[in-house]
Amino acid sequence: MAPFFPTALLACFLSPWQPQQLSISRTAHLARISHAAPTIPTTLQLSSTTANAANAIDSDLLVVIREGIVEQGFELSAWELAIDALLNQFPTDDTASLTREQAEWALAQAFGWRSWAKASKFVKKFQKIFLPTPEEIEAAISWSTQGPLALSTSTLLQAHPQLYLKQPQAKFVKKFQKIFLPTPEEIEAAISWSTQGPLALSTSTLLQAVQTHPQLYLKQPQASYQKCVDTVPAGNLKDTLHELIAQDPAVLGNTFNCAMGDDGCRSECGNCWVSYKIKNNID
Repeated sequence: MAPFFPTALLACFLSPWQPQQLSISRTAHLARISHAAPTIPTTLQLSSTTANAANAIDSDLLVVIREGIVEQGFELSAWELAIDALLNQFPTDDTASLTREQAEWALAQAFGWRSWAKASKFVKKFQKIFLPTPEEIEAAISWSTQGPLALSTSTLLQAHPQLYLKQPQAKFVKKFQKIFLPTPEEIEAAISWSTQGPLALSTSTLLQAVQTHPQLYLKQPQASYQKCVDTVPAGNLKDTLHELIAQDPAVLGNTFNCAMGDDGCRSECGNCWVSYKIKNNID
């Protein structure tokens, strides 16, 4: 078997802390991951240009969103309570304050109503949306200002609402998850399973897969495979799953199906079978 490239291993197991400068020497990079302990930032560097573009209020779309809230069977009064809860976190007599329209727009972005209002009827079928409670809004603001980030209210106002109004603590934990170095046994087990397990990939196919999708084939591929099998739609896709993976290694990453269960779309489009079918014109 041709040797697998060290860069594939690094991309697979060190992706949360992958350096921005890819031209760094191998020696310097290995020294970095061996001796430099990663630090978790307590403040954020925000892109005001990006934030301002995202926060440009579309008043006409807000009208559509309110109509949609009613059409989906929610009480408009519950939406108003969520807006009130957000406004209460930024008193009008403070230097950092929100208008009611700004608060409503922020919530619409954070909880998917903006994207829902812009989506086609077909896409809307797979989107599960809900109204936030005042308690959820208060908890998110409290964590962002009093938790490890300790953001000021003025900084929080410049932030991206979809990141800071909807369970920011969960995103924080995921962003700074612990990283580790793989053992030789783990790598051997992953390779052995991929070639001798149910996929029975050839050496050349596996080499291509490792080079293009190392995170799928070097790090517990059997776990990705089980999710792939559990979520693949019935019919031809399920019947030819192994052939599809051999032809396109990325298929092993299809581990979600927004058409199954009650979860709907969870912003997992890159791993979703429905997106895969649309992209490949499969009925």
